[in-house]
Amino acid sequence: MVEGNKSWKKNIKHLFSNLHSALIQKLQKFDFDADSSINNSSSPGSAATSKKSEAILAPLNVPLAVSSQSPNFEGITLIWFDPRLNTTDDTKQTAKELREINNYVIFHSDQLECVDYIKSVRDEKIFLITSGKAASSILPETIQLKQIDSIFIFCFKIEKYQDLLQKYESVVGIYSNRSTLINAIKENVDLLQKQLNAFSFYNEHQEKATRDLSQESAEFIWFQLFKDVILRMSANNNAKEQLIQFCSQYYRGNQKEYKNIDQFESSYR
Repeated sequence: MVEGNKSWKKNIKHLFSNLHSALIQKLQKFDFDADSSINNSSSPGSAATSKKSEAILAPLNVPLAVSSQSPNFEGITLIWFDPRLNTTDDTKQTAKELREINNYVIFHSDQLECVDYIKSVRDEKIFLITSGKAASSILPETIQLKQIDSIFIFCFKIEKYQDLLQKYESVVGIYSNRSTLINAIKENVDLLQKQLNAFSFYNEHQEKATRDLSQESAEFIWFQLFKDVILRMSANNNAKEQLIQFCSQYYRGNQKEYKNIDQFESSYR
């Protein structure tokens, strides 16, 4: 029983950390270029060029990706823009791998729609993945938008687009191997999440008047209050089933999160 409770607390903490942004908002209402595309996932001797290590939806119906009309409960949105995007198995695999990093992943093949969507984002930080040729077209339109946190360029002709690293500060790196690209995105997503959490924790301890609290600090306090209420609530099978149903629907197709949900379902008593 003790081990089950510990396992449940670990799972519930994970689920809440992914969903807390949207929950907070609800609570507050009460007061790729011609030489490259996603389908060319690797090449012999492929490499990556990066200048920093810190740190979807579309006209296409891409299984495993989410709809741009779906609610985003993450603090980060991954957008893959490529005019030559299609629904091959390689695309599906890439979508699956990206959703294991961050559940909210959107694919765009139309530049105008992609730019409009980026401009519509209010609270989330955006990681933009695109090809070298497409980057030359879309970056001038989006580089000044505060929603853009990091940009990743996926193409085989790395040398051809080296100037983008110097021209645009938000470009993290240029990659010709999909696995290297995925790893770089994961590293930067993890780092940004840690930075956001640390910033919220720091603000929460500042000696300021309530009216001077930053949005991040206020969200941190809301989350702590919400978590405290949840952990103090008595066990309720109906509430448990509702939570499982909600999480299963939100994370549909995300095998990594399904495992966490299954563990929670079997461990919580």
